[in-house]
Amino acid sequence: MITNINFNCVYIIQSYPENDPQSGNGLSILIDRLLYKFENIIQELIDVETKQDFINAMEYIYNRLLKEGIIPYIHLEMHGSRDGIHFKNDEMISWSDLRPMFSEINYKSKMQLFVSVATCYGGFMIKTPSPIERVPFLAYIGYVDEIGFPQAEGDWNEYFIALFNTMDFGEAVKALNNNNPNPQYLFYSANLIWEEYKKNWNKMYDTEEKKHAKVLAMVQIARDEGFNNPQIQMEVYFRSMIEKRHLHLDQLKGYFMHETDEFPKQLV
Repeated sequence: MITNINFNCVYIIQSYPENDPQSGNGLSILIDRLLYKFENIIQELIDVETKQDFINAMEYIYNRLLKEGIIPYIHLEMHGSRDGIHFKNDEMISWSDLRPMFSEINYKSKMQLFVSVATCYGGFMIKTPSPIERVPFLAYIGYVDEIGFPQAEGDWNEYFIALFNTMDFGEAVKALNNNNPNPQYLFYSANLIWEEYKKNWNKMYDTEEKKHAKVLAMVQIARDEGFNNPQIQMEVYFRSMIEKRHLHLDQLKGYFMHETDEFPKQLV
């Protein structure tokens, strides 16, 4: 569990229909009270109505990062589904389209972005990524299923109280789930997400049948693209690549973690 706090600006982005409780308002007031003892941490509530408003809010945070050197923590207060987050005007952004927005901020903040999502199905942010995407955050907290408003509001209040009283994410996540009779909030660090990706990637080749099928598929792709060098036995060549995939995965981790901008050229 990550325990150190590096951020200095908390952004609450809220987008609830007019007749719904605006829980971000109360959370913003609470965080203001909790921050009285921190001279270097500020918070801002951003109310958005449309998809474009949300994009503008993310660009605003990104530009403040570039120009002022802030280190943001982003907390989302809005409705969510298995498909993505939903805005006041019924527009939505898919989880897959949301991740690159966070990834840009994470990259520029040198892997210091924390994200929490007070939406139903917030855990889907990390359930559907491609293993060749760059990690969108240093750490992420979200709810995996549906949750009602009164419960969610109480959970996140307890989370931020614990976070700013202890300066420890482990204690904050514990408070978040202790307040919930059915703890389903997920905490994922970038390293934990990488290990899941690596495990899933290796499952592609965990039997001889899968390895052989992959080799034949790669040979066919090479032939379709006009590769026909008689000096190279293609099946042997591609089999060697698969057996050495751990080397490519090590290179991919550097790209995934924003440590290098070079993407592995021979990734299988």
